[in-house]
Amino acid sequence: MEVVLNQKKIKELIKINGYNVRSLALQANLSRQGYYDMFKSDYQPVSKGLYAVAEVLGVSPIDLLTESDNTLRELNQLLHNAAQGDARNFEVLPAIIYSAVKKSIPVNGTNTINNRILAAAAQIAYSITNKKKLQLLATKLEQQERRNAFFFGSDLMELTHIIQMTPVPMAKHNVFGVFELKDFERHFK
Repeated sequence: MEVVLNQKKIKELIKINGYNVRSLALQANLSRQGYYDMFKSDYQPVSKGLYAVAEVLGVSPIDLLTESDNTLRELNQLLHNAAQGDARNFEVLPAIIYSAVKKSIPVNGTNTINNRILAAAAQIAYSITNKKKLQLLATKLEQQERRNAFFFGSDLMELTHIIQMTPVPMAKHNVFGVFELKDFERHFK
């Protein structure tokens, strides 16, 4: 089990105890940047900073920890595999994007292909859930450069067949593959 600092709980305790970030950091003998560094992904949760903050807030350090949410890690792994042409991973991606958006986890690609795949998956998630945030995400991720397309499928299939069998939400983002919306919907249950 991976644990991280529970930023939401710490913010609540700061408010309850009448602190702000500056005053809490001062009381805990941390710089403000040191406080914010505690929430970075590579921060070691069992540290002097955690103990100092917990002491100032009057709680046990364990009370400030929570189990890590693996949604972002799973999303990145699925995206990586989908970008390699793995259609099964792409099928799951819309459901994971939906989960990430619900949890306010940022969804961003690192290049044009990743953004195009994420945009198509977000558009599919929107068509299944009708959540406007997903449509806005798809629009945000969409790249202006539309000359290139991304195909899921076998080399044995004709491109015209793949294009004809592609769901509209995918095709809008120049991502093509022989899918039906039900292929994606089953991952939302």
